[in-house]
Amino acid sequence: MNKLISHYMLVVEDEPIISEKIVKKLTDFIDSKKIKLANTVAGSLDLLDTCKFNIIILDLNLNDGNGITILNKVKEDHLKSLVYVFSINSELKNICLKKGATAFFDKSKDFDDLISTVKTAYQNIFNESDSVQ
Repeated sequence: MNKLISHYMLVVEDEPIISEKIVKKLTDFIDSKKIKLANTVAGSLDLLDTCKFNIIILDLNLNDGNGITILNKVKEDHLKSLVYVFSINSELKNICLKKGATAFFDKSKDFDDLISTVKTAYQNIFNESDSVQ
């Protein structure tokens, strides 16, 4: 069995301004070395094959496809990641939740809620495991 490199978070977002804003807020409570970025479906799938993530922030509308492909992989591979969908495409909210997303946040208005929720989840995971290696 391959040993996966452990990272706490994966941010999947193809808009550089938005991904920078997310990472800036995340680094208030997590070391930036524990955050991986991907801006395509293909790049995300590659990272999921080589890294273990506690939390994934997932945009749906990516240049090379739909983030639901990534959500499907998390479910099919029985990954224990919490997946927070962050998208403007709210019509897909119910589909994402049925496919195993932890929560759905509207990109047009829920940024602060997303960060707050991720921070709480991160603190809960960190407290439960004492030291994640």
